[in-house]
Amino acid sequence: MKRLVAVAAGGYVAAALLSRYQERVGRLRCDCLPSCWCKRPSLSLFRWVFPFHHSLPPETAEAP
Repeated sequence: MKRLVAVAAGGYVAAALLSRYQERVGRLRCDCLPSCWCKRPSLSLFRWVFPFHHSLPPETAEAP
């Protein structure tokens, strides 16, 4: 059981690092507000693998 948890945690961190790399090369872009938790330096690593409770800007509908 401990091995399974360790493998799952390692996979989670690996996915976080891969998504950080993709963001740096321009494949991913975060459109959250500057006050969102995912903009903090220590938490931004998990921005793409924990996609909940983000502070997104309100959608603006264009009138025709």
